[in-house]
Parts: sequence; C-alpha cells; structure tokens
Amino acid sequence: MKVNKSKKGLYLLSLLALLSLLDLLCACQPKEAQLRFGTAGTGGNYYAWGNVLAQLLEEKAEMPVDVKATAGSAANLRLLQQGFLQLAIAQSDTLQDAANGQGDFAETGPLDGYSAVAWLYTEVCQLVVVADSEPPRRWRSWPRSWIFV
Repeated sequence: MKVNKSKKGLYLLSLLALLSLLDLLCACQPKEAQLRFGTAGTGGNYYAWGNVLAQLLEEKAEMPVDVKATAGSAANLRLLQQGFLQLAIAQSDTLQDAANGQGDFAETGPLDGYSAVAWLYTEVCQLVVVADSEPPRRWRSWPRSWIFV
C-alpha cells in the first residue's frame, strides 16, 4: 500500500501530538504510575499498534504502559468512563455513537468523560450485499456509489 507524502506527514504529526500529550500526562503522575492502554483483541491491528506505542512511551517518556486486550472500541469507551483505562483506541463511528447514546450505547445513554487525542489512520471497510438491498437508514443520505459498487 502506497502512502503519499501528505498522508505520511499527517500520520507523523498525529503521532507527535499524541506523544506530546502523553508526555504532559506523564509529567503529572508519579514515576511508578502505570498507564493502562485499551486496544482490542490480541490478534488484531489495534493490539499490535498499541504495543508499538507503549514501547515508544516507555522509551521516550519513561512511562510504564500496561497494554490491555479488550473487546474493542465500545468496551474501551466504557472502560475509560469507568476509570479503568487512561488511554484507548476507538473507531470514530463508535465515538460518535457513544457521544450521542446510539448503537451500542442506546440502552445506557451517552457516555462522557473522554476526549479524542489523535487520528491514527484511515480504516477501510468493505461490505458485500445483494444489489437490490436497502442500505441502513444512517447510510441513505450517502451517494449510492459509496455503498454499492
């Protein structure tokens, strides 16, 4: 996969912003504190990415990081709100659902007490459906070419 220079620069800028913010957070805590970082299942990209970031934080910011394997974005947001995690990876659509009390958060209502720190990378999702099927309501305002190819 080729990444153009502007996207590569954006990735690096996002990572730098994340590391800077975490460095500030680390300065506020005693050195023996350990940052609990929620990722996702051990077989996925989020867990691998989280471990790489944890290594950088431990080396550059001298902050011990405990990478937690979780059930993913929705679980991470709940664990953040409950104070079990201090940092987590979450997909943007799940963040939106949590903020609005929709989807996985319809029964519990909106979550608060967390902030987005950095955009990590674009994630592609491909769905295969029958050509004459109806898209979900939230997709109906999108151009059909985005949904059905």
